[in-house]
Amino acid sequence: MKSTALNKTNIWHYLKITLLVFGISGLWQCMHSLILPLVVLDFASEAQKNTYLGLMTFSGLIIAMLAQPIAGTISDRSTLNWGRRKPFILAGMIGALATMPVIGVATSFTMLFIGYCALQLFSNAAQGPYQAFIPEMVPASQRGKASGIKSFMEILGGAVLLFPVSRLMDSYSLTSEDKWLWFSLALLGGIIFLLLLYTVLAIKEPRPQRPLRQHMIPAWVKSFSINVKDNKAFLWFLASRLAVFMGLTTIQQFALYYF
Repeated sequence: MKSTALNKTNIWHYLKITLLVFGISGLWQCMHSLILPLVVLDFASEAQKNTYLGLMTFSGLIIAMLAQPIAGTISDRSTLNWGRRKPFILAGMIGALATMPVIGVATSFTMLFIGYCALQLFSNAAQGPYQAFIPEMVPASQRGKASGIKSFMEILGGAVLLFPVSRLMDSYSLTSEDKWLWFSLALLGGIIFLLLLYTVLAIKEPRPQRPLRQHMIPAWVKSFSINVKDNKAFLWFLASRLAVFMGLTTIQQFALYYF
């Protein structure tokens, strides 16, 4: 009986620390599958739409690849009493929420591109420190379960939010009325704001330890290095994920243009 109650408590704790990923995943699933492909059509010709969309998303991936380790490395050295990770998560997601309207007010592809890149920068600056919640707040023996719940929340966020946003963006595509785009952005932004508020107020981080002595730049560079000899299995795992996600992401990004 006690073990069952303890398991329920643990699962609720894991849900709490991974809840924000529901909104973040939903945002990017909707942005890449529906919102961007349709908004790009306002600025690109039929012959250029794939090039424009590909340029945006490729640039976004480069920003994400750099922003997360940098933000994570900076937060590693934080000793703020409020928490080591939460101030960066809050700042990054508030920045993301502040830049989302640029997608709606963009009057040129350049403006849309800048707004999208800024959204990627702020969102991933929050996600870098956010990734540390599981290793810092979950016992090593339970991290597989917590990671599974996190993955479930990512899938759930995309699945749940795609439906209402698809209906709104259908109306945007058929009528060209900006209000439907704004409804989509407001829905996603509102959900993220509520989940962010809960994350910041409800989660109690461990007390920050003494700051790391290693300089930030060497630590950031080291985050990209892997000992090939000692981590062959991990490299195969990364390669397999790369192959799977290359296919899925390519289909996801451009599928709307083929229907």
